Amino acid sequence: MAWTRFAGTLIDQREVTESIFRADFEISTDAPGHEYAPLPVGDESVGLYFARDGALLETRASTAPGAHGGWETVEDEASLGRRNLTVRAFDPSTGVMSIDVAHHASGAAIEWFDSARPGWQVLMAGARSWHRPPSEISGRLCLITDLAGLPALACILEDTDPRIGVTAVVEVLSPGDLDYLPHHPRLDLVPLIGTGNGVTPSRLTDHVQQMLDLETAAYRWIAAEAAQVRHLKKRLRGLGVDKAHCVAVGYWTDGTHWAGGHRP
Repeated sequence: MAWTRFAGTLIDQREVTESIFRADFEISTDAPGHEYAPLPVGDESVGLYFARDGALLETRASTAPGAHGGWETVEDEASLGRRNLTVRAFDPSTGVMSIDVAHHASGAAIEWFDSARPGWQVLMAGARSWHRPPSEISGRLCLITDLAGLPALACILEDTDPRIGVTAVVEVLSPGDLDYLPHHPRLDLVPLIGTGNGVTPSRLTDHVQQMLDLETAAYRWIAAEAAQVRHLKKRLRGLGVDKAHCVAVGYWTDGTHWAGGHRP
């Protein structure tokens, strides 16, 4: 898939909840070949290519299979790797993009944000999204996630017609994490508190597999730990759910670069 690329300059970062912080970036598309077009979809994400000391990774033309439709990064000792993160908001009048990130213990993203100062730059690419409910929905949405997907869930709720019923299952670490979610008049929130997110064994899969809504919903969106998502995909196949009426995305992998919550 071809990704456009652009640069982000860090303006500020601040705590939103105990478990989530927000980073504001000024988006620049001045360089040749750079552009950004926001997506009108709730779970819009962009790829961030992190480098030490706020450097902007260079790119070069490429036709390699792993290239993003004509370009790739020039990897060197400065590169920390890439992570996909949710765009919480973008203001076209100011060019400011807000990205919300769940705290975690290690990995490229958290290493960069822990050190970052205003003025640091990062190469970005995208955007892309997965949430595509049918244009006309006669039943409920079933939305399933953990801390990593909470920013995307918040965006989806804001974009969902208030007349549409929503069941949202969220596995978080503390009750205060639920305050992050915006109000939706027909939201039935099912919280699983204090488990999963790389801290303790997750209850998400076992709970969701027993839910009637998983079978009867008009559309399902799942964004969580990769192994959990695989189990739920298998369950959806067993129920005979049409692929057009569901999407399931692994947002992180337990035991590698993620451990949810506000720890070190």
